[in-house]
Amino acid sequence: MKESQRKGLISVHVAVALFGFVGLFAKLVDLPAVIIVLGRVFFSSIFLWIFLRLKKQKIRLEEKSDYLWMVGAGAVLAIHWSSYMQSIQSSTVAVGTLTVSTFPIFVIFLEPYLFHEKLKKSDVFCTLMMLVGVFFIVPAFQMDNQITQGVLWGLLSAFTYAILSLMNRRFSSRYPATLVSLYEQGTATIVLIPMMFVLKPVITLADAGVLMMLGIIFTAVAHLIYQWTSDCEGKDCRNFIRTGTGVWDFKRISVSERSSKFQRVPWWCYHSGCCVFIDTETGGESI
Repeated sequence: MKESQRKGLISVHVAVALFGFVGLFAKLVDLPAVIIVLGRVFFSSIFLWIFLRLKKQKIRLEEKSDYLWMVGAGAVLAIHWSSYMQSIQSSTVAVGTLTVSTFPIFVIFLEPYLFHEKLKKSDVFCTLMMLVGVFFIVPAFQMDNQITQGVLWGLLSAFTYAILSLMNRRFSSRYPATLVSLYEQGTATIVLIPMMFVLKPVITLADAGVLMMLGIIFTAVAHLIYQWTSDCEGKDCRNFIRTGTGVWDFKRISVSERSSKFQRVPWWCYHSGCCVFIDTETGGESI
């Protein structure tokens, strides 16, 4: 194994470890989910902006229409992360992680309408299998049941992540993922700021410190470390599957190129409800 490949693999595992701790903050911080996400995107976007300025990287976008797309994607990101955190707060970290990883269900059915890609019978079958898996973790179909609430919030998070990953196709080959993250997280910050006046949370100095750590270390820095893996066999090497068991299966896949590269991944792995996909090729991570 080449030295660059070894460093790339180490970077992937470090970044995934950091991303993996994100869900715990929903339980550790005694604040509403949207406020936690607001703190996360606020500190992360500031850090990313400083980073890009220090690198003297161009921040302006090429086309005016791209700004509208970025704003839309940022709003979707705000809903995605907020519903994910709410899913964990309503139930458990495991339920939130498992249900948000069902986003391929929505991608499979959205792609034929948005990109005119052929819907395969095998995809439909495996989607039904995934739904069966979600069914098993719901103890009772009652809205006052916390697990049921967590599953519904998780499915909303999965749906919005599917939309976000498809929207990001527009940027994947034109802008660096870090720049895309800056715009999307900056927009998410603006979208969520009104919730401060609606919920009027009491944020202690300790809470602010934890949110700063979440935004800078577990979001911005994790994202940058993940991007540094570009030296490891090119951009495909940055895409992987992180299983819910904590064992990371390194694969050459991409959410934005599912029809071609996902064929290299066993169907039972791609369609199981225990996988969380993170696609930094388009600047988006699912958790």
